[in-house]
Order: sequence, then structure tokens, then C-alpha cells
Amino acid sequence: QQNLGLSAARNLGIEAANSDFILPLDDDNRLLAPYLNEGLQYMYKHPEVDILFGDRIDFGAYHQYFRPGPYSKTMLVKVNRIDACTIMRRSFWSNCGGYDLKMKALEDWDLWLTGSRLGMETCYLTKPCFEYRVREDSMLRKHLNDRKEHHVTIDYLRKKHGLYVHSLLDDGY
Repeated sequence: QQNLGLSAARNLGIEAANSDFILPLDDDNRLLAPYLNEGLQYMYKHPEVDILFGDRIDFGAYHQYFRPGPYSKTMLVKVNRIDACTIMRRSFWSNCGGYDLKMKALEDWDLWLTGSRLGMETCYLTKPCFEYRVREDSMLRKHLNDRKEHHVTIDYLRKKHGLYVHSLLDDGY
């Protein structure tokens, strides 16, 4: 398809997949064994769980071990700590209506907010599950550097979900 953005690309890939489980993998991610071993086994054994996510190792522009901690509906409104690189059930993605094509950034946060409203069940794996290459020119960094665009996105999330979604910028917005 022509380039219609990340949400459209993810939706098309998921629609073409023939698996009950989806794991979005961006070009700046490297999977580690716990996702494909323990994570998938857990999802097979626990059909009530919609998404499973774990710790992340950042490398590139800076290095850190990121522990998002267990899912909290309250925290999700303040900041998205669940990365897009998350094992999810295809049925969860479908029940949420897929990735919102209006989202040019933060589309994963929007999906989790939708799932939260629908009562999503989560599992947090306290192990490093993937690595993330931190780049100064990443899509997220470009989005955050454009304050006006970021505020438009946050306003859209607030209206769509009826929640006071916090800005990711330290500008009191």
C-alpha cells in the first residue's frame, strides 16, 4: 500500500497475519528470548490475558534498563509505560478497532487507552524482553520536538477517551 502512516501499516500487517498473537516489532527493536519463550507460553495458558509486556533494554544514543512496572489505569493516563513491542491477542486488537488511523504518533498509547476502557487484562513479565535502539531522529523524538503537533495529539486523546491524558512534555499542558 502507499505510505499511510504507522497505524495503517500495523493494521495491514495484523490483518494479513494468521496468528492469534501479535507482536509489533519496529526496526529499532530486537527481541530477547523471554518474549518468545515464557511470554508466549503464558499467553497460551492464560486466555483471559489480552496483552503481555516486559522490561526493555535501551541502547544507542543512551543506555538504560527500563522497568515499566505492572499496568495501572491511573498511570496509563499520566504516561504510557507499555511499549508498542508487546504481545497482544489478535482479538484484543480487533475489539479495540485496531490502531486509529488518525494517530500520527502515540498510536500504541491510544490502543492501550481503548483497551483499558474495555477492561483489558495484562501481564507484566519482570525480565528484559526486548532491546530498543534510542535515536535522536526517531519518530517519537520528532513528534515531541514539535510542541504544536504533540498538543494536537494529546487533545485528540483527551477528547476521544474522555480523560485528562497528560502531555509528555514538561510544559504544563
